[in-house]
Amino acid sequence: MPEAELLIGTRKGLFIARSDASRSTSGVTGPFLRSHEIYHAVRDLRSGRIFAAANTPFWGPDVVHSDDSGESWNDSATPPRFATGTDDSGGGEGDGPTVQHVWNVTPGRTSEPGVVYAGVEPAALFRSEDNGLNWAEMGGLRAHPSAERWEPGNGGLCLHTIVLDPDRPGRMYAGISAAGVFRSDDGGETWSVKNDGITEVLPAGEHNIGRCPHKFDLDPADPEVIYLHGHTGVFRSDDGAEQWHEAMDGL
Repeated sequence: MPEAELLIGTRKGLFIARSDASRSTSGVTGPFLRSHEIYHAVRDLRSGRIFAAANTPFWGPDVVHSDDSGESWNDSATPPRFATGTDDSGGGEGDGPTVQHVWNVTPGRTSEPGVVYAGVEPAALFRSEDNGLNWAEMGGLRAHPSAERWEPGNGGLCLHTIVLDPDRPGRMYAGISAAGVFRSDDGGETWSVKNDGITEVLPAGEHNIGRCPHKFDLDPADPEVIYLHGHTGVFRSDDGAEQWHEAMDGL
């Protein structure tokens, strides 16, 4: 594996840029997955497998994977689909919601062999326990009392960020535009809204929703510290998203 690797998702497929440690030799390969819109791609450092959130109007959204650094790709056996609903390719049945796009793929912790998470639009969280072959919804997030009042951002009602706390096996975060930041401390069974201090985009309402996080991540030196870029600026939390404050001095 090269010393540096950058996975670049575009509307025309996936490109992979690689460089050696000295940065004196570099190159770009691709596009892979032509005619797919790649919303996100990640290499699973546990296995070396590359996962891509691949979306196409012909075959619908899927989490595809490659075990040879992009030379060949495999679809999932059971893509992320709601139990009662359809998808953009016409699959599924019932009157439930439709999975429109896959936005994020996040490999599980080293203590979770084979576990992979995916975020979709409309906002929902999925989990695979067999390295991305079969997917099932983690229904606890959409069961949150605020879910019926979630409003889409300009990019849609999407779950675009999944962050796992490396020190607390049950703690994970989800970012939804434009609802806000959600945290679970029991492995995704139940969730709480963690928007205190983030500037409002929509009226806060009963559950303090209506925020539009664009992306956030933990400080690798201290997972209690989180940095977030949102619709109205940059924010920081020092207590696991319990409270946010603006962090825009010098920007």
